[in-house]
Amino acid sequence: MSLKKHLETLRDAKCRLSLVSNGYAELQSRKLTMLGFDDTFDIRIYCDPRTPEQLKPSPWAWTQLAAWRAGLPTVYVGDDPVDAEFAIAGGVRFVKFCFRSSAYED
Repeated sequence: MSLKKHLETLRDAKCRLSLVSNGYAELQSRKLTMLGFDDTFDIRIYCDPRTPEQLKPSPWAWTQLAAWRAGLPTVYVGDDPVDAEFAIAGGVRFVKFCFRSSAYED
Protein backbone atom coordinates (compact mmCIF):
# COMPACT_ATOMS: atom_id res chain seq x y z
CA MET A 1 0.00 0.00 0.00
CA SER A 2 1.31 3.46 -0.84
CA LEU A 3 1.96 6.20 1.70
CA LYS A 4 -0.87 8.21 0.15
CA LYS A 5 -3.29 5.30 0.73
CA HIS A 6 -2.11 4.91 4.34
CA LEU A 7 -2.67 8.61 4.98
CA GLU A 8 -6.09 8.50 3.35
CA THR A 9 -7.01 5.55 5.58
CA LEU A 10 -6.00 7.55 8.65
CA ARG A 11 -8.01 10.57 7.45
CA ASP A 12 -11.04 8.32 6.84
CA ALA A 13 -10.67 7.10 10.45
CA LYS A 14 -10.92 10.76 11.59
CA CYS A 15 -7.24 11.00 12.55
CA ARG A 16 -5.76 14.48 12.36
CA LEU A 17 -2.51 14.73 10.44
CA SER A 18 0.28 17.27 10.61
CA LEU A 19 3.52 17.58 8.71
CA VAL A 20 6.81 18.77 10.19
CA SER A 21 9.60 19.18 7.68
CA ASN A 22 13.09 20.64 7.72
CA GLY A 23 13.28 22.80 4.63
CA TYR A 24 12.19 25.98 2.94
CA ALA A 25 8.41 26.37 2.98
CA GLU A 26 8.20 27.21 -0.72
CA LEU A 27 10.16 24.13 -1.76
CA GLN A 28 8.44 21.75 0.64
CA SER A 29 4.98 23.02 -0.41
CA ARG A 30 5.86 22.51 -4.05
CA LYS A 31 6.98 18.93 -3.29
CA LEU A 32 3.68 18.20 -1.51
CA THR A 33 1.74 19.51 -4.49
CA MET A 34 3.78 17.41 -6.91
CA LEU A 35 3.15 14.31 -4.75
CA GLY A 36 -0.59 14.99 -4.53
CA PHE A 37 -0.60 15.71 -0.78
CA ASP A 38 -2.11 19.22 -0.92
CA ASP A 39 -5.18 18.37 1.16
CA THR A 40 -3.67 15.63 3.29
CA PHE A 41 -2.44 17.54 6.34
CA ASP A 42 -4.41 19.69 8.77
CA ILE A 43 -1.34 21.73 9.62
CA ARG A 44 2.15 22.04 8.16
CA ILE A 45 5.22 23.22 10.06
CA TYR A 46 8.32 24.06 8.05
CA CYS A 47 11.56 24.31 10.01
CA ASP A 48 13.49 26.95 8.09
CA PRO A 49 17.20 26.16 7.55
CA ARG A 50 17.94 29.90 7.73
CA THR A 51 16.91 29.66 11.39
CA PRO A 52 18.94 26.72 12.75
CA GLU A 53 17.18 26.70 16.14
CA GLN A 54 14.00 25.65 14.30
CA LEU A 55 15.48 22.54 12.68
CA LYS A 56 14.54 19.08 13.89
CA PRO A 57 15.34 17.60 16.34
CA SER A 58 14.84 20.93 18.12
CA PRO A 59 11.53 21.05 20.02
CA TRP A 60 10.63 24.32 18.22
CA ALA A 61 8.04 22.62 15.97
CA TRP A 62 6.39 20.92 18.96
CA THR A 63 5.80 24.40 20.37
CA GLN A 64 4.18 25.40 17.08
CA LEU A 65 1.92 22.33 17.27
CA ALA A 66 0.98 22.65 20.96
CA ALA A 67 -2.43 24.28 20.53
CA TRP A 68 -3.34 22.08 17.55
CA ARG A 69 -2.30 18.96 19.42
CA ALA A 70 -3.97 19.99 22.70
CA GLY A 71 -3.03 16.83 24.59
CA LEU A 72 -4.25 14.40 21.95
CA PRO A 73 -2.41 11.10 21.56
CA THR A 74 0.39 11.67 19.08
CA VAL A 75 2.64 9.43 17.03
CA TYR A 76 5.46 10.79 14.89
CA VAL A 77 6.26 8.99 11.64
CA GLY A 78 9.58 9.62 9.93
CA ASP A 79 12.25 8.16 7.70
CA ASP A 80 15.41 9.61 9.20
CA PRO A 81 17.33 9.29 12.49
CA VAL A 82 16.70 13.00 13.16
CA ASP A 83 12.98 12.18 13.08
CA ALA A 84 13.45 9.67 15.89
CA GLU A 85 15.29 12.34 17.91
CA PHE A 86 12.48 14.79 17.18
CA ALA A 87 9.89 12.31 18.51
CA ILE A 88 11.93 12.01 21.72
CA ALA A 89 12.03 15.83 21.99
CA GLY A 90 8.23 15.85 21.82
CA GLY A 91 7.78 12.91 24.17
CA VAL A 92 5.87 10.88 21.59
CA ARG A 93 6.11 7.45 20.05
CA PHE A 94 8.13 7.16 16.83
CA VAL A 95 7.22 4.95 13.88
CA LYS A 96 9.89 4.51 11.23
CA PHE A 97 8.68 4.78 7.66
CA CYS A 98 11.02 3.25 5.09
CA PHE A 99 10.83 5.42 2.00
CA ARG A 100 11.40 3.38 -1.12
CA SER A 101 11.13 4.56 -4.67
CA SER A 102 12.59 3.17 -7.87
CA ALA A 103 13.67 6.74 -8.66
CA TYR A 104 16.21 6.53 -5.82
CA GLU A 105 17.52 2.99 -6.29
CA ASP A 106 21.24 2.51 -6.93
